[in-house]
Amino acid sequence: MTMTINMNRPTGCLSTALILLLGMLFSIPVSAQPVPSAAREDVGLSMAKLSQAEVASLLSKIEVTFLTTTSLGTAFEQEKKISFFDDTIRSTGALFFQSPDKVRMDTFTPFKTSAVANGPSAIQYEFVNGGWRSLDTATNGMLHAVMKNIISWLQGKFNDASLYQVTGARKDHGTWLTLTPKKSEYQKHIKYFELGINKAVNGLDSILIMLPDGDYTRYKFYNDRINVPLSPDLFDAKAPAPAALPPWLDPAQ
Repeated sequence: MTMTINMNRPTGCLSTALILLLGMLFSIPVSAQPVPSAAREDVGLSMAKLSQAEVASLLSKIEVTFLTTTSLGTAFEQEKKISFFDDTIRSTGALFFQSPDKVRMDTFTPFKTSAVANGPSAIQYEFVNGGWRSLDTATNGMLHAVMKNIISWLQGKFNDASLYQVTGARKDHGTWLTLTPKKSEYQKHIKYFELGINKAVNGLDSILIMLPDGDYTRYKFYNDRINVPLSPDLFDAKAPAPAALPPWLDPAQ
């Protein structure tokens, strides 16, 4: 998957932003039921370690190649392992982006949400009792900061020496970067991020967010459509309800 937005890098800590993202976009409603799953594949598996010179070269390449995308639509599957559930909770959704500063992230199952950032505006929706409603506007500033940080990361801006120790490894099906927080205040919340780089080295196949207690969230991306026309309505952050999705990524179609 390739996601790129030509936008100034936001201030603040990316790890903090992702913690907020997990809480705001993918919180688990009381009605959600865990779905039995297999053991955590790819988590903690040994891989051929890259040298620091190889990691540096890869990071440099990523920052260049991630800039080739002006628009994107991609589906994702999310797995969330939480200690008070025996099984992994699964959800599905889609992510869209349009350069330079438009992002939308929807979940389809087990519940429906939508979050949109468009320039200085952001809004979050949830589908309840057969209709969409916008959530508390007090959270939109935080949501906007989160989405801006995601954009920065998806531009390939991984190599912040003040925040992370970056290591790399290679397996048959791709290359992985592991970002381990350096600062103790962030180590309390995040053990590491593991990013699956696609074979073309121009986007992400997966993101794993590992917490210190062993809980984790993982996103797997598929069915990418790169540099395709996207309706401006898709990113309307002031509408009373989110615009309809493109049919090629709308589960209702």
